[in-house]
Amino acid sequence: MDPGNQTSYITAILRREGWIINRKRVSRCLREMGMASVCSEPNLSKRNQQHIFTERLWLKIKYEDVYTKEYASPCDARINIGQLIHRYHHERPH
Repeated sequence: MDPGNQTSYITAILRREGWIINRKRVSRCLREMGMASVCSEPNLSKRNQQHIFTERLWLKIKYEDVYTKEYASPCDARINIGQLIHRYHHERPH
């Protein structure tokens, strides 16, 4: 579901069920329940340095650790990935 149409979709469902309600009321109820749309924040679709950093880190984790090793257990994976992240932040040349 497109986040921009979230309140329209919910409003339509509630009206079909017989409720007399508008989009503004649905938005307010969602906000009060802590369920406001994630995309309501400004400029979330724009890429910034933090997004680029995160994408590069995940690529490094996947291609240099996860895809090249067979872990004995989830605990073993957590330890190895933790070590990779530590090396990425502290030991690699920037």
